[in-house]
This record gives sequence, C-alpha cells and structure tokens, in this order.
Amino acid sequence: MTGGYWQAGALGRYGPERGLPEAYSPSRGFWYFGRPADNADTVLFVGYDPSKLAKYFGDAHIVGQVGNRLGVRNASAHMPVWQLTGRTAGWAEIWPRLKDMRA
Repeated sequence: MTGGYWQAGALGRYGPERGLPEAYSPSRGFWYFGRPADNADTVLFVGYDPSKLAKYFGDAHIVGQVGNRLGVRNASAHMPVWQLTGRTAGWAEIWPRLKDMRA
C-alpha cells in the first residue's frame, strides 16, 4: 500500500515482474481500484506518514526505504517503507476512512 498514487502506479507497473503483490492506495483515483483482500493482516506501506492507516494496526515500524541504483532524485527518493501488523478492524471499515482526494 502506498500513501500516494504515484508510488502505487509504479508498483503496479514494475512490481509483478519482481514478485510483489498487487498495489493499493487510498490516494485520489487509485482508491477506486479497491481495497486489500480481507485476509491481508500485514501491510507494507510506502510513504512518509502511515498514521491514518496505523491506527488500525497493533504495530508499525520502518523496514526499509525507497532507493534506486541510478541515483535519480524524485519525490519518492528515501521514502520510508513501513511494516504494519496486527490489523484490528476489517478492510470494509478501514478503506472508506482512508480515502484521500487531495491534489
């Protein structure tokens, strides 16, 4: 899951060939593509602030950061990757509350 639709789009495009699962994001139009599966109890979140999502999990901590071997500077450079575990509510309840249409 990502905080921004840019990152979700990149994961959607390049993730499958690297064995990554489907990407989700509550950001803008990406929210309409749907929520994670009901059995998704652990989430990797790419973004600076997972607080809106983290309140529905027992634990959240940084497990890595976005980088690229070419050293390209962009909005995602050094963005943290969080692992959230121990989901405390169902996605049917969580997903509508995450929707973010800000530009």
